[in-house]
Amino acid sequence: MPANNGPRRASKRQAGGLQNERKRAQNRISQQCLRERHAASARHLESVVQAMRSGSDADSKERYSILLESHMKLIEENRFLEEALFRLRKKLLSMSNSASTAADDPIFDRLLNRESKRATTSSPPAPGSSSSSSPPGLASSISCAMQDSSTFFSKTPPPDKNDAESSEAPNQPGDGSGLGMACLGPESFQNMELLASVEYADEQALESMAFFDPLMNKFGLNASSNRMPSPLPTLPNLDAIAIRSSTVFADKILHASINLIARARDLPGLCDLTEKQLAGQIAVAAVNLLATRSGLESYLYGVNGAHYMEKVLNWRLGKGNRSGVPLPFRPTPLQSSHARMHLAIDFFNWPDLRDQILLNLDNIDLDTLVRDVVLNTVVDLPHRNIAVNVWDLFQNRILTRTPQRVGGGGGGSLFQPDWAFFEINTFDADFDPTVPDPVEEALVRQLARCVRKFGQSQNPPLAAMVPEPEQRDLDGPADDLETPLVAYDRRFRKSDVASFFGLAKVSEWRLSKEFARKYAFLDCSSVAAKCDMAPRLSDLYL
Repeated sequence: MPANNGPRRASKRQAGGLQNERKRAQNRISQQCLRERHAASARHLESVVQAMRSGSDADSKERYSILLESHMKLIEENRFLEEALFRLRKKLLSMSNSASTAADDPIFDRLLNRESKRATTSSPPAPGSSSSSSPPGLASSISCAMQDSSTFFSKTPPPDKNDAESSEAPNQPGDGSGLGMACLGPESFQNMELLASVEYADEQALESMAFFDPLMNKFGLNASSNRMPSPLPTLPNLDAIAIRSSTVFADKILHASINLIARARDLPGLCDLTEKQLAGQIAVAAVNLLATRSGLESYLYGVNGAHYMEKVLNWRLGKGNRSGVPLPFRPTPLQSSHARMHLAIDFFNWPDLRDQILLNLDNIDLDTLVRDVVLNTVVDLPHRNIAVNVWDLFQNRILTRTPQRVGGGGGGSLFQPDWAFFEINTFDADFDPTVPDPVEEALVRQLARCVRKFGQSQNPPLAAMVPEPEQRDLDGPADDLETPLVAYDRRFRKSDVASFFGLAKVSEWRLSKEFARKYAFLDCSSVAAKCDMAPRLSDLYL
């Protein structure tokens, strides 16, 4: 009897210790809250006393102004509290909606019904029975459930090596693998953390937990590739998904273009095009969408930068030769072999700078760099001993005199930190909650519509409007060529005034000395301007 009571007493002492520890933690939290409440009351009393003193020493006008100021502060504070409360309510409603939707998924009924049938029909294994007669374990059960529920997924994720090894391993007698999901212990559920692994940087969906919520996959809003720490991560806000990073949006455009090429054979209006024609038209539509969403449409088409961007994107889509990209945008060997593709870096004019940025990606904020490059691109005027800012001169001087340009000229993404390059909510027609990345899916649909709109309006197709690389020498700049959209709308042509001032000669663009000083860790000697940039460049042509 004493030998049997020993483990029970030890377990009771351990449980009592845990209970005491929880009580002490609760007491500490209560004492901290009480101290904070007392401190808030003291601050309130001090403010009341101070208000009474100041009110007694002031005349009627000063009292009125003090009262009005206090009233306005209370109104502002109340507004902030209401907004915080509404945001909290919105998040709670979103999480509850997601949880209820996930709980009603039919896969649970299938899985639980099958496990209950196995538990009722299976007999206990004999002590000397072989491992081949035992029911499958947790990994094989979930794998079987995933095969039955393949209709719920847009694409099947690749099998995990660890899952394959665990499913092939024989089950030991008495390990509890045949008791069903309801009888698994806590140690068994710890292994389910591998089911919630998500790769944000790659095109992988949730491998085994995807049936809980299709929107738990990557959204591309950050470049982190860390693993999820728990099987049920924090659900995102499902009301709206917004991209506020220029580099992330450019990468989304690239991936959407690649996805559209892969699916073009099943889409009406695109299945009859050759691969080169399809890639050329998608590149034109993607650059137009990128320019429109960034608020730089007039600028990029006015200085003829869109034509070079189309060539670069056509190469990135894998349908164009590297030698087909005109200088100075022709990709370097490092760009061609680099594992991480950043379309924003490919759009920079200077090969040396592109290579240096690729080698220093971890030390550079690409969004800030893109903005600084646009706002510090200059053209040297040796006869005036000055460097003119391309953006400033085009925006403040040329665009105001030639209003017949396509798009707007505000350049909102350069000056508005909260600029949304792309935003979609659950009520949009392009929103598909069943795909791993709803943003990319929406971009694919918009690109398909743009290709049909531009392609059906012209004869010959867009891809045939620009000479092929073998038809012209591209070892030099291609400043005389324009985007094929000029045949669709003359407002897409490059600005004659910009060409007169030399702004449309992209091969002669330089970076200001201020840019070189800010990014001192980059060698800008080959791309920096020789002249100083004037504070107001548009005044030179008044």
